[in-house]
Amino acid sequence: MSHPSVKPDFGTGLEMISTFGDTRDLMVVNELKLPMKIVVNPDGTLNELAGKYKGLNVREAREVIIKDLQEAGLLIKRKPLRHTIPICWRCKTPIEIIVTKEYFLKQLQFKDELVRLVQNEMIIKPTEYAQTLVDWIKSLEFDWPISRRRYYGTEIPIWYCIDDEGNAKPIVPKPGKYYRPWKDDPPPEVKEQCPSGKLVGEDRVLDTWFDSSISWIYATGYTKPNIRVFERVYPHSILRPQGYDIIRTWLYYSVVRAYLLYGKPPFKYVRISGMGLDEKGEAMHKSKGNIIDPIPPVEKYGADAARFWAAASAKLGSDYRYSEQLIRTGHDFAVKLWNIARFVSSFPEVNDNYELTPLDLMILAKSNEVVRDSLNAYNEFDVYVPANTLYDFTWHVFADHYLEAVKSRLIIGMVYSRRSSRGVPGSRYIRS
Repeated sequence: MSHPSVKPDFGTGLEMISTFGDTRDLMVVNELKLPMKIVVNPDGTLNELAGKYKGLNVREAREVIIKDLQEAGLLIKRKPLRHTIPICWRCKTPIEIIVTKEYFLKQLQFKDELVRLVQNEMIIKPTEYAQTLVDWIKSLEFDWPISRRRYYGTEIPIWYCIDDEGNAKPIVPKPGKYYRPWKDDPPPEVKEQCPSGKLVGEDRVLDTWFDSSISWIYATGYTKPNIRVFERVYPHSILRPQGYDIIRTWLYYSVVRAYLLYGKPPFKYVRISGMGLDEKGEAMHKSKGNIIDPIPPVEKYGADAARFWAAASAKLGSDYRYSEQLIRTGHDFAVKLWNIARFVSSFPEVNDNYELTPLDLMILAKSNEVVRDSLNAYNEFDVYVPANTLYDFTWHVFADHYLEAVKSRLIIGMVYSRRSSRGVPGSRYIRS
């Protein structure tokens, strides 16, 4: 059979398909409707189709097969090869593809409309991540499997009514209560719909992102009638802050659910942040033992110092490293602001009868520039530019230069002001 996935210039030009070799193999098998033989059981052991290897797990069977080939004199050569295979990201165990019946949510038929929502009705910052979401939507090749066979997760609230012929009819209870069908008795409305009285509860759970994808609805008090904020804020007043690593999951699935429920995007604005890394630039994981506990640095330097580090190191959309030095800088900056405030507050406020010097006009112009740049950055959901701009201006311009330049003028003005209050002529220029 011919197929466009075959590369004529590679090897023999013939392609071998192993039904469950990888997802690409499975895609070709489904597309060409090739016969499917299932050899691996859900527990990872081989079934009767494996013949003498039945009951062995995949790893054990490989070793036995190699031994049998050697004993039969059929093994010509054995050498290590590097393969690209799917593995569990936690335990690094190779993943075997098996066939199960699951629930799916339709999404392929809505791809064009979802792209339109993202491009025309949502504002994503930085803007390049909007294209990341669009590319993901366009790459989808099958509907969303929303059921999982795991021990932990949100139970699927379904009971199955088994008739005399063994057919199973799904029955959904009324909303408003959390059910564990595999353990709880079915509610009355479910029992009423099952003439046979034979009810079996669903033991599967929902995909993590199926409930996470509507967290924005819950956050607006949708389930609490006495604080119905939802109608007032949806969708134009909702901001979603999140990392770039879950654009194709949390963000995408939120868009899908909102479209299917309301025909609108889930929120108007999305702020994409990078990943927090350790001081070596590596992602923090419990398995690596490199997680930074935030409590000790907060207790040592203060919460404002930690906030300064988070703002001053986290360029919008980019990864950022933990840095105790930057937290220490934040602490010193907070002390600097406090000392500046104390110094300025030690002089009386002057509201009239003053003249601005060229130096005063310079610092006012510079401060207006800082305000403008900071507000523009905040409008783009960027805290990195304001944090660093305010730090540089306050420390290196206002404190280091302007305050040092006007100290003598301030002190002399204070002296003249006091003398003037005792009937001694003061200086209108110096008091400024």
